[in-house]
Amino acid sequence: MTFSVPPVPSSAVYWTTLDTTGPVEDADLRFLVAGLMDAHGALRAVLTGDGSDCVVTVPDEVRFSPTDIIAAEGTGPGDLAASLDPANGRVWRLSRLSDTRVLLCVHRGIIDAESWSTLVTDARMLLEGKAVAPGGDWGPQAEMDPPATFAGGGPSTYKTFDVSDADALLDMLPSQTGASHDEILLTAVLLARAAAGMPAAPVALRARGRTSPLSPGVGRTLGRLDRQYCVSSPATLDAPCGDLLTGGPAVRRTLEAVRNELRNGGSADQSPEATVEVSSAKLSVSGPVRPVDGIPHVILGTQRLARVTVVDERGGAGGVLLWPHLEQSLISLSILARLIEAGLPQGPAESPTSTRETTAINLFGPRGVDADRTVDLTQIPEINGFQVAKRLQREHPGGTTMVRMPGVTDPKSTGGRSGRVGSGVTGRFITG
Repeated sequence: MTFSVPPVPSSAVYWTTLDTTGPVEDADLRFLVAGLMDAHGALRAVLTGDGSDCVVTVPDEVRFSPTDIIAAEGTGPGDLAASLDPANGRVWRLSRLSDTRVLLCVHRGIIDAESWSTLVTDARMLLEGKAVAPGGDWGPQAEMDPPATFAGGGPSTYKTFDVSDADALLDMLPSQTGASHDEILLTAVLLARAAAGMPAAPVALRARGRTSPLSPGVGRTLGRLDRQYCVSSPATLDAPCGDLLTGGPAVRRTLEAVRNELRNGGSADQSPEATVEVSSAKLSVSGPVRPVDGIPHVILGTQRLARVTVVDERGGAGGVLLWPHLEQSLISLSILARLIEAGLPQGPAESPTSTRETTAINLFGPRGVDADRTVDLTQIPEINGFQVAKRLQREHPGGTTMVRMPGVTDPKSTGGRSGRVGSGVTGRFITG
């Protein structure tokens, strides 16, 4: 079958490592390659074109034997990506890094974030000796609903980091607010742009089927079927930066605004200042993965480990590197989950008729104190915990609140020097 899709640079790839409990033999790798090739026609695709369009041909027969797909033992991601040749049908390869680790590398021209999750799941099953079900046909779906344009080029700056409090961000917050992982990440990008002082502008989510049910089999179809959904910058981002980075009420209102707009189909504006993808499988990227005009691209991989990759070109739009602010905005969303868990009010603060007197003391070590509310920020970096405690003291609803943070050394025990990170727990007890 032959069909056309928007082109992708030859250097753009996804890759990840697959760990096993037992040694991976040569026969296991051959079984993995054969199983994936049989299940997914996209892994047999040949990508040709003149640069303005990409012609995809999916032959009925496999062009490469397993030995051609399996690279030399120890081949790393850079060399594996460089060995791909989409024009001749070599769109994926793998190598054995150790007895219990396999490296998988796939060209982005045949895969989007959702189908990456399908591929990684199937690869894990095949490494365990289990069969996998056939995927759907990419061609008919791509002809009926072509994927969004995908362009790239130019030097990039990559930064990858792990989320500080993955449980709060990926488990607690979705159950508390009904927001999905992609809605949370898109909110974080909007918060990061506001915190960085960047102008208000839409951000786009690249994902499949948010506004209509997927056709049967599309969920297991390997291929590029992602669409672009833009979200305008909410007015809630006009809140003070301290509120945006400490889980203030504006953070929840921003998340709810993003969730509602995406579920209504997104904005008609198709000129985003950043793009976002989310995969349920851990992933890393190489090569250009976003438009050429300096638009930062952010990817979140959420299986086993919340790993965020930020790709900026020349410092991103406006010359601002997005990732430091994004890391802080993800922390702020984690703080929001912990504040909701503690039962603290999340609505806008009322203008008090009289000033409420509050006091706060720091408690070092494992001391237990009874409080009306306890906010557990022990997985959050220390500096953020103190900033949250200061905001809560300023906006305290009354009663007593204990804010638990990562341990620091009591300044009194260090001759008056400022506290430094330790192994215990620090509490800030707020009364008022």
